[in-house]
Amino acid sequence: MAGNPDLMAWVNTVAFSPGGQLLATGSADTKIRLWHLETQKLLYTLSGHTGAVTTLSISADGKLLASGSADQTIKLWQLASGNLLHTLTAHTGAVTTVALSPQGQTLVSGSYDQTIKIWNLQTRTIIYSFLAHQGSVNTVAFSPYWEFLASTGDDKTIKIWQLATGKLLHTLSGSTHAARSIAFHPLGLSHQTALLASGSVDQTVKLWSMPTRPGAIALQLRHTLSGHTGEVCSVAFSADGQLLASSGADKTIKLWSALTYEFLQTLEGHEGGHPVCRV
Repeated sequence: MAGNPDLMAWVNTVAFSPGGQLLATGSADTKIRLWHLETQKLLYTLSGHTGAVTTLSISADGKLLASGSADQTIKLWQLASGNLLHTLTAHTGAVTTVALSPQGQTLVSGSYDQTIKIWNLQTRTIIYSFLAHQGSVNTVAFSPYWEFLASTGDDKTIKIWQLATGKLLHTLSGSTHAARSIAFHPLGLSHQTALLASGSVDQTVKLWSMPTRPGAIALQLRHTLSGHTGEVCSVAFSADGQLLASSGADKTIKLWSALTYEFLQTLEGHEGGHPVCRV
């Protein structure tokens, strides 16, 4: 990807396709790009947002791509064709994060307006909305078995919520843990222990274990990955759980082994823009 003239803006967000062969990236130039990882070729570019693309999510069946933007909208795309299906509007600030359920029936979004919204995509209506953070909601992510929702915010916290009720179960706070992005490993460490990655303002990617037994919800630091020279803006696991991708304000995408935590590769070519994780 180095020197690619189609990639002239810093990348805010990354998302793997279910098979792990494709990587979607969302950039400050309002574009979404889909890459073939093995060949590092650009397959297509999607246009439609009028502000920076801040967040992406691909459904587990590989059919649906959701994007959020500084233009305060969420767009739903057919991944295979790149066709725009729907535009959702409700947030009163930039959309900072979206997460799709496995078959793309439910979507969770967060925004500068400090709220998290749960959407029914069949009716394209909001199931419920709640004030989640004291400041912008940076990221939301589903746990592997879709029982819990994790979120990060500008209040320098990571919060774990019960998805069915919206009840707050756990809060991790402290400036050293401030995160721009989070993602759950698709399989977890076991059925009763989830693995969560966070892209942090301290230029590192942190790996957290989280017991999912009732009454035991808590995040424990497991490993720290270093290599970025700017804030880590986005993290994403491949569907098979073998790869972890991170994008940073240093205008690079880094690939890591999610099994051994070994650094694998840097994808470069993001020129222009300002070196920040902000829209």
